Amino acid sequence: MDSERSNESDRSDGSDESDLSDSYDDLSDLEPLPKRGRQSTHSDNLSGVEERNSDIALSPDRQIEEHGAEKLQSMQQTPAGELKGGFGTSKPLLKDLACLKVTPAKWYRLGLQLNISENELDKIKANNSTDVDSCILEMFKTWLRNTPDATYAELKDALDRIGEHSVAAQLLQPSVVKVQDFMKEDECTRAMMNGNLEIIKRMKRPIEIEKIGRFEDGTLASCIIVQGIPGVGKSTLAWQLGRRWGKKEILQHFQLVIVLRLRDERVQKAHTISELLYHPDPDIQQSVSKWMASTLGGDVLLILDGYDELSSELQIGDHSIFARIIKGEEFPKLTVLVTSRPSANRNLYQLCRIRAKCQYIEVVGFSKKEIREYIELAFEHNLQLKESFNLYIEQRPHIHSMMYVPINCAIVVELFREHKGKPPQTLTEVYTALTNTLLQRHEKKTKEKTSVDMTHTAVTSSKMTCFEGLSSTTLSQLQSVARLAYQGTLNDQLIFHDVQDNIESLGLLQKVPQLYSTSSPKASYNFIHKTLQEFLTAWYVSSLPTSEQRVFVEDSFTEPNMAMTVRFMAGLTKFQTSSENMDDLANIVISLDTTDEQRLIENLHWMFETQNPTFIQRLLGNKELIFECSGTLLNPFDLHVLGYCIANSSSLWSVNLKYCDESMRILFLVEDGKAFDHITSFNLSGSKITASVASLLGMMLKENNTLKELNLVDCKLQPEGLEEVIKGVQVHTKLENLVLSVNTIDNKRASCLGMMLKVNNTLKKLKLDRCGLQPEGLEEVIKGVQVNTMLETLVLSQNTLDNERASCLGMMLKENNTLKKLNLRKCKLQPEGLELVIKGVQVNTKLETLDLSWSTIDNKGVSCLAHVLKHNTTLSELELRGCGLRDEAICELCGGLKWCKLKKLDLGANPIGDQGAKGLADMLKDHPKLEELEVDGCPMISDDAHALKHNTTLSKLRLWRCGLRDEAICELCGGLKWCKLKKLNLCNNTFGDQGAKGLADMLRDHPTLEELDVYGCEEISDDGVQYLMDAMMSNTRVKMLKLDEKYKHLIVPQELVGRIIYSPY
Repeated sequence: MDSERSNESDRSDGSDESDLSDSYDDLSDLEPLPKRGRQSTHSDNLSGVEERNSDIALSPDRQIEEHGAEKLQSMQQTPAGELKGGFGTSKPLLKDLACLKVTPAKWYRLGLQLNISENELDKIKANNSTDVDSCILEMFKTWLRNTPDATYAELKDALDRIGEHSVAAQLLQPSVVKVQDFMKEDECTRAMMNGNLEIIKRMKRPIEIEKIGRFEDGTLASCIIVQGIPGVGKSTLAWQLGRRWGKKEILQHFQLVIVLRLRDERVQKAHTISELLYHPDPDIQQSVSKWMASTLGGDVLLILDGYDELSSELQIGDHSIFARIIKGEEFPKLTVLVTSRPSANRNLYQLCRIRAKCQYIEVVGFSKKEIREYIELAFEHNLQLKESFNLYIEQRPHIHSMMYVPINCAIVVELFREHKGKPPQTLTEVYTALTNTLLQRHEKKTKEKTSVDMTHTAVTSSKMTCFEGLSSTTLSQLQSVARLAYQGTLNDQLIFHDVQDNIESLGLLQKVPQLYSTSSPKASYNFIHKTLQEFLTAWYVSSLPTSEQRVFVEDSFTEPNMAMTVRFMAGLTKFQTSSENMDDLANIVISLDTTDEQRLIENLHWMFETQNPTFIQRLLGNKELIFECSGTLLNPFDLHVLGYCIANSSSLWSVNLKYCDESMRILFLVEDGKAFDHITSFNLSGSKITASVASLLGMMLKENNTLKELNLVDCKLQPEGLEEVIKGVQVHTKLENLVLSVNTIDNKRASCLGMMLKVNNTLKKLKLDRCGLQPEGLEEVIKGVQVNTMLETLVLSQNTLDNERASCLGMMLKENNTLKKLNLRKCKLQPEGLELVIKGVQVNTKLETLDLSWSTIDNKGVSCLAHVLKHNTTLSELELRGCGLRDEAICELCGGLKWCKLKKLDLGANPIGDQGAKGLADMLKDHPKLEELEVDGCPMISDDAHALKHNTTLSKLRLWRCGLRDEAICELCGGLKWCKLKKLNLCNNTFGDQGAKGLADMLRDHPTLEELDVYGCEEISDDGVQYLMDAMMSNTRVKMLKLDEKYKHLIVPQELVGRIIYSPY
């Protein structure tokens, strides 16, 4: 490049937070801050990193030639997230084997081929008689236990011997070898793009910097994605990796590490890998290029820093060298690490989808502990000032919430040290104060002006007036710098060549060292931080006429890389104008009913920056609003912004904050907790709720009169904290739904729950599944429900229900006259206890839904249940999945089912044979109400198809894993043509193109069918899928066809876009 490295604070996202202190002389007096050597790293140097006054040699032996620069202090650990891979070359892992789709009927034969004895297999079968998936899992466990040196090759041979060739093939092909690996990578990509935070959280964990690029099983990643918000430390991490490799501290399995700063012009103009590998010594450049070509990039790590700073064309264009490298089209053995802001995630993840073994890392900035350590360093020579600062941020939690971003932390500390005036409230005020400080220092040096009192100038917030008190000369120079920032923003320019001599000394720009020969005599400059360029751009635009501001926002609003600029504009203008144009401008920016979570969060930040409650109330009105953030990890400042906007609105909010950490306490503190006066639904599932947060939550429940729904699934509530929540619910006057699933509830807290249920008169739904309730505690809960006069839904699934407690439950059902839904799935109900429950159902006159799945039902229980079904007039949904029901039991049940008003019946995972299937078919012919039927694993016979011809009520049919082949599907379609089915699930069946053609013929003319699911039907070829697509073209009533992701290469007609849904293969 013609222009070269400056300090790390100017890089890509400004992640060099603490480098701000010495990136320009004006802040270099912040002595306690970690000092960094001035980085004069080649954007295209072959070693990847050089300190500002030092070089790291480019030769393969990587000798370091020091020239006396200060050393860059390294963070020893980077909080980040990782997704680990799967198979590789290591020993088979049980979690990977669990993903193999072995045909249920063949698991026993596979076990024999893996040298598992018949006795062991019979024992597995006896212990899991109603759950084939559990049998398969236990079989694999036994194999791994019996065979310490088990290999995938051994498993592949066994699969081939029993005819499971498609499963065996997954263990051979490099692109599919990683069933779990590929699934996890692809799941995470979709999770990050589409908001599935359950997957992201499940697969992420803190990672030490030394382990970046390596999975837990020891295998190496081929692509590493490092993401993080502006200023959080991405570039610091990237350059530290290169520097520490050069010092032989980490990444020693690479022969070469190359770090490229993507903002540099020379890098952006490159079209080939050779052009990227520039070095002043042509011999070194040529030898390294040839070596890389011969190895296809093997043993080389290429770090691309600042992907978000590329234009859209350079990010994903067909001719972009960067896109080709990330996809693996250029130098396929090259390992690539990419840093980026979230604004470019969608483009980046699209490129990574086809890469094997991708590792996803998020730099999350400072923790509370690290903020404290930073403060200790900053004020270690002035203990009194440190105490004042700690009190300052303790009284202002919103400022503390900003400081998790390292660059904000550095700025806030320095502003406090230098000025003790009005503290900044927003990021706009922080950067206004920073700019003002730099300009004042400039004036001190030039002796044009004495220092200005920050109390009057730091946070005044309108156009030029935010810098009043400065000389006219300085303001004129500032206007020129702001215009430069604006022009650079419009042109995606971060490095500037034609800079006026009189503006470079303001402290806002810094000179880029000239490391390459160039014909241009002028120096190159960039802003000390990209965020500062964005702030000055907004400041310049806010000084333009409103009509021009409108044009700028209209052009910028949909561009993710302009989000910070729009945010600063809101903070500078505050929309304190009656101009109709300004109202229109606001309407352009705000869009609360968007499904884009990042855009939604950005809108809230934009409103917060205005610090204008009247404007926020006018903008949001009195609507019922939903803040759904299940796919984006919120930082402390996000939570403060959310609380502020909710508290200052006139709306009622439904708030979904899955997977928060302890920082959620900010919501309870901001604006004195007024946000909860506007929240009607609060979802914290998956969050870690500490005792102190639980106490705040309990206090809020006692004082709040708006909350109706509270979801605390898997919040790791401690006993004392849970008790505080329950006591809050006890006196709450509005709460209707409470979810405490997957929290351990001991007997004492169960007793509190029972007491609460006896006195509470608002709760309608209570979920206590997987709470580890002990018999005594469960009894207390049941007794509370017995006298409760409002509860309609009770979920107790996966808690052990012994016979004594089952008797108590049966008694409750006889006396309670409000309960409509009861879920006892996997409660380990024994025949005697189950009979007592069924007798309670017989007397109950309100119950509509009953789930007894995975209970043991003997002949006596079946007879009792059939009798209840024959006479019950309220039950509409019955789930008996995995209850071990065989043909005789099914036929007896069907005798009772004919007379009841059941609308949904689930008999999946039961060992139903031909006789039972015939009994179901007979029942289907005459049943007057049944709308949904699930019979997974049940064989189809001709009577079933005949029954469908005569049934006029069935709208949903699930025949998953029923072993249906072409002949059976064609026969089934003959009956389907006449019924009123809307949803048909044929997942994981064995039919091929002939069956697909039969389905297509049925689809063309079917009057009601809306959804068809053939996921997992691996025998269907591309031709078979094409039959189905052609049929959908003829029938516009069919809204969805669900296919394996392996069919994504097929061209989808425009008319079917959005109607074809893909799932991972």
